[in-house]
Order: sequence, then C-alpha cells, then structure tokens
Amino acid sequence: MNLPDTWNRPLTRRVLGIAAGLLVLWALAGFLVLPRVLRPVVERKLAQVLHRPVTLRRLSLNPFALSATLEGLDVKEKGGTGPFLSFDRLYANVEAVSLFKGGPVIRAITIARPSIALVRNADGTYNVQDLLDEASKSKPSEKPLRFSINNIRVEGGSLDFDDRPEKTKHSVRDIRIGIPFLSNIPSQVEITTQPIFEATVNGAAFALHGETKPFSQTHETRVELDVADVDLPYYLAYVPAATPPRLTSGRLDAKITVAFTQAPKGAPALILSGTAALRRLAVEMGGKPLLTCERFEAALGSLDVFRRKARVTSLKAVGPELWLAREKKGEHILEAVLASPAIEEKAGHGPPDGPELTGCSGYEDRSDLVFGFHSVVHNSAHAPSARNPSRTADSVADADLFSAAWPVVQLRAPFQDSF
Repeated sequence: MNLPDTWNRPLTRRVLGIAAGLLVLWALAGFLVLPRVLRPVVERKLAQVLHRPVTLRRLSLNPFALSATLEGLDVKEKGGTGPFLSFDRLYANVEAVSLFKGGPVIRAITIARPSIALVRNADGTYNVQDLLDEASKSKPSEKPLRFSINNIRVEGGSLDFDDRPEKTKHSVRDIRIGIPFLSNIPSQVEITTQPIFEATVNGAAFALHGETKPFSQTHETRVELDVADVDLPYYLAYVPAATPPRLTSGRLDAKITVAFTQAPKGAPALILSGTAALRRLAVEMGGKPLLTCERFEAALGSLDVFRRKARVTSLKAVGPELWLAREKKGEHILEAVLASPAIEEKAGHGPPDGPELTGCSGYEDRSDLVFGFHSVVHNSAHAPSARNPSRTADSVADADLFSAAWPVVQLRAPFQDSF
C-alpha cells in the first residue's frame, strides 16, 4: 500500500476534511466569535465583583497559543465620579498542562501601565473599604486552589494616594515588578523565586530584590531593600507622636537585607542587616532646635527582631549639634525627651572623654573610638538677675550659654545589645 492510495481513500479524505473544518471552526471561534461574546461578559462580571462601573475596550484570544489579551480596562469610582483602576494591556498565556495539574498553570502574565487611585476619607475609611470588608468576611476554602504562575511582569505602573485628613497626596511612578515563578503545587514549592520591585516613590528611588519560597514549609524569604533620598518628615507625619520632639528634616539612604524563616515546629526568625545614612538631620522641641547633624551613618551587623538582639558594627555622626536647656527649677530639656533624671552638672567640667554606653554587652574592641559633638547649653536656673546683672560665664553651672565643638562622632567597634 502506497501513500497516494491512502490519501485518495474516501474515509481518509472525510477524516481530513472534518479535521480541517474543526480547525477552521476553532480558529473562527477563538479569533472572531468568542472575543465579541466574552467582552461584555467580562465587563459585567468585573462590575459585580468590584461594585463599580467597568469598561473594556478590547478582548482578543489566540486559540492556538492559549493566550488572552485585555486592552483598555477602565474602572471608575462608585457613581462614576473618578478613576479607580485601569491598565493599558494585560496578557496571559495558559499552558495545556493545566488540565492535568488540578489548577491553572500560566506560562506568562504581563500587565502594562496599570494605575490605581486610593483615597483616605475624612472619617478614616478608604475608597476601597467595601472591598476590604467583603474580603475580611469571606471564609478560606478547605481545599486551596493549586496554581503555578510564571514570568509575572508589571511595567510602567502608577499609584496615587490622596490622604484627605492630612491634606497630602502621595504618588508612586514607574512601578516595575518581576516575579519569575510562583506556585503552590506540592512538587514545586521548594523552588526559589527571585522577585523584583522598583519604583519612584514621591520622587525618591526605591528598589527591592529578593529570594523566596513562599509556599514551602519554612517560608524562607530573603529581601534586599534599597532606598535613596527618602524625605522622612513627610512619612513620619503618619506616626502618632509619643514624645514631644519633632523631626523637621532628614533624608534617608538605606540598603537593608531582611531574612525570614520559620521551622515547621520552631519559632519564626526575622533578621535585619545592612547600612543606613541620615542626611541633613534636624530635630525640634517646642519650636526650638534640639539636635542637628550633617550626616549620621549606621552599619547593622544583625538585628534579630523576635529575639530582641542587635549587633551594631559601626556608628558615625558628622557635624552633630545638640542644644540643651536648663530650666529655672534645675531640670534639663532632655528630661522631657528621655524621661530620665536631670543631669547633674559640675562647675568647671567640660565634655566627657568618651561616650557612655549602658546596657550593652559583648564589646570586642573600643580602641578605634572617635567622638565629638557641638553642644549649646542654655542655663535658665542661673541666668543673670536684677541683683547680679554682670554674672559671668565662669563655669557651666553659672553660665547662660555653654558650647563645645568637635567635628565627628564615630564608633567603629562592634558591640551587641538586647532590647
């Protein structure tokens, strides 16, 4: 039997014709029919889930590559009053092996130029409060959905946060997220994935790189955080003030590594290490200067958050200035800051020969110790009076003003402490 005779058989031609017809129908359904049918369905389902008006400009399918592309998604706020969520393009490619894995296996998913607008209202609620409340009430499934998502990418994203009680707006631009692999399928949970997050937050560069096994038994995670030129007072305005001092200036540069593990039957461990630098530091108290510093640097060997142990490699302060005031009753301004007893001053004594560190243990070497500061002490308790207007600054106790200056405070010797 030769091949031409086989092709010429009626049964063979019929089978080939049916296969070709099914292929054409599959192509027509996937490329032309299903996108037009599914686009309004997707709009309606998303509107029901988000409780907001939804429009989708275009939906396209590739039935041979098993991929879907959504373009021009626009979700408005309730009542259509303003933008809430949008993206230019979402592409997802599903693998046929999903039929045998008991859950979706996505080869790649890309979101281009997503944008979200968050609002904190005057009563403290958010514009997504209904979604948060609904999510908190939902009960987790007894049998979690198995999934595997590969090559997750977010490009050119943006986020706007309107904090109306604080009358402040925050913006995050140029968001880039990359997650090579994420899966809770049992055979793949021990595979390490390396997520990436980069963005410009209120004009300051922010980068996060890491390695994680989020679904393994140990949840092993290691993250490297890199921030530059962060305006600290801008964010500390959200922290409830526990002490009267107020940070008026400070720019933060930091490179921090965060490592997290949790043994199946052990306690979790959260370890921080890295370096940080504060520039143009200024602290006020009662509207008056308390502390300024051109630059403060710290190198952290390790900080065990849960065990409350820290190992500091080095500390360095460049151009620090400290203002001290002694009130009429003899108490110092630092009492209000540190809640400690008043400092006893002795006439004729200048600054100490070295910094006093208490509550520390495990000192390895104190020979490489350089210190110094610029301090200004205002002494109201011994200020000139009507009876003695010509009082002179012969000592700290009798002086109206005392100042001393050194250029640098530096501690390079590693030391440890528990807190």
